[in-house]
Parts: sequence; C-alpha cells; structure tokens
Amino acid sequence: MTSCSPRLSLRTDERGMALAIALLTMIVIGALVTGAFFAGRMEIASGRNAVYTSQATEAAEAGIATVFRSWNGAWNSYPVDSNQVQSSVYPVAGNSSIRYTLTVRRLKAGVFQFTVLGEKLDAAGNVLASRLLAKLGRLAITWLDTKAAVTAKANVSVSGTATKISGYNTIPAGWVGCTVTDSVYGIRTSGTVSTSGSPTIQGVPAATKVNDSTVVDSLFTLPYYAMLPLKQVTVPASSNWNG
Repeated sequence: MTSCSPRLSLRTDERGMALAIALLTMIVIGALVTGAFFAGRMEIASGRNAVYTSQATEAAEAGIATVFRSWNGAWNSYPVDSNQVQSSVYPVAGNSSIRYTLTVRRLKAGVFQFTVLGEKLDAAGNVLASRLLAKLGRLAITWLDTKAAVTAKANVSVSGTATKISGYNTIPAGWVGCTVTDSVYGIRTSGTVSTSGSPTIQGVPAATKVNDSTVVDSLFTLPYYAMLPLKQVTVPASSNWNG
C-alpha cells in the first residue's frame, strides 16, 4: 500500500495577501494625501507671498509718487553725494504693517536720486517682503516774472469778504534756508482792478498796478517754452552725476 502527503491548496498558499494589499493601499493613499496637502500648502504660501510683495511694491511706488507731488525745500540744501535717510512713512491710515522709507541723494547739476524701500511687516514688526525702487529727478529753474501775487492780461474783478491777495513775501511752512526777498504788488494787470464786498489786497510798493504795458502774452508763454525741452532730457548710462 502506497502512502503520500496531501497537497497544499492554492487557498492555503495565499494566506496573508489581503493584509499586504490593504497595507500597500493605505501607503499609496497616504502618499497621495500627503502630496496633495504639501502642494496645497505651497500654493497658499506662494499666494500669500505674492500679496505681501504686491503690498511692498505699492508702498514703494507711493513713496516715489509723493516725492514729486510735494517737494521738500530742505532737500535743496543737502550736501552733494551724501545719502539722507528720511523718516519712515505709513501710507495707509491706521495700518502699521505697510511702510516706506525714502533716501534722498543729491547729485550735481541739480539732479537728485530718490530711493524708496517699501516693506510689508507682520504683527511683531518683522519684514515679510520688501521692494526697492529708485528714480532720478532734476530740479529745473526757469525764469518767471513774479512782480505780483496775481498777474493778468485782462481786467481783474475781486469779490468776497474773506478773499485776500497779498504781495508780501513769506517763507512757506517747513522750508529752510530761504531768504526773504522784496515784496511785490498784490495785483498787476494790463487792464483795471474792480472789487465788490470787502476783499483784502495788499502789496509793495502798492496793492495794485493797473494799465501795465509790460504785461504781454510772452510773459506767460516764455516759461512754458523754456520748460518744454526738458521733457526730452535723458541721462546717459555712462554719465557720472556724483559730485
């Protein structure tokens, strides 16, 4: 009589495969979830950084615009070839997270270099993003016949009770290093001056000068034509503006 060992069935050989497949599936799903989470987090961080950079850029551009909108007379007395850092400005009212800092550098030939650093800050004052912009400006002085507070080539009518026209020379607030020159007429015109109400007109050597034959068209057009060529002035890259 012949004896033999029983065969192992396929069912017995595959014991444990379900667990291995389940573990592999969990690993794959976990990797996909981790990848999606990482990509999403990077996308959020990238968008947030883009917003911070845009805010820093806008702050720097606001500083550049302010320079040419409101010229500070104190800059005219700055020494040549020296950086003068101005106080930081927070352009958005009540918001201390955005600011710009202006640095004024006076060069020769009436040229100024304005460098503005715009910054976005966090709640603790740490810089999140910054942008540096610079622009050259030239202080051009043209001839103006300023012999009166008001000069007109026509008859002038002044009305009102609070109206005041003064030819007395005064230094504007915030300007330094200025000299007070002689005062001028209040009104100078080629015609006549009439008033209604009780306006104040004053000046030296008189409040008004009427029928002035020197008030002609060229008095008003010459300054414009003198400034017109300056719009085409360019600064060569090889120029040395340092003094």
